[in-house]
Amino acid sequence: MPSQIGFTIIDHSNQYSKVDFNIPDIDETVWVATNTKITALQAAVAALTTGNIAYKTLVAFRDEVDDTNPANPYAQRELGMRLYMKDTVTGKKFHATIPAPDLIVTGAVGTDDVDMTLSLVSPVIAAIEALVVSPEGNPVTIYRAKNIGRKSTKRRS
Repeated sequence: MPSQIGFTIIDHSNQYSKVDFNIPDIDETVWVATNTKITALQAAVAALTTGNIAYKTLVAFRDEVDDTNPANPYAQRELGMRLYMKDTVTGKKFHATIPAPDLIVTGAVGTDDVDMTLSLVSPVIAAIEALVVSPEGNPVTIYRAKNIGRKSTKRRS
């Protein structure tokens, strides 16, 4: 089972939502390169969401990033940008959902589909494809992105 990077995003209503990605196993020989890719992925996700990245997690640790409520009233975890991926070796499909996407950045009028070539979307795609692996540990390709609704979960005290 590969390692995992996760970003917990807080929305304007003080609710958390999380997106996790499998990544190759980490040891001292790949730590610096992997951490650089994680930083790039975090920046790309932060540019895409109206929420704040409250925490990032890697295997067994959690770093607070910005656990304050975002000022943007549209930062709502009930909205998500779903990224559809497939394992480039096995073809197995799976997905991850980034909470509270900025619909001005990701939305297209009249459709829920996300244009993956947009200036703030394409860096997320590139960062994910450079770092994320499938549950089997193989490289992934993102073949579709869509804005969706999500279920609500109250913030933990």
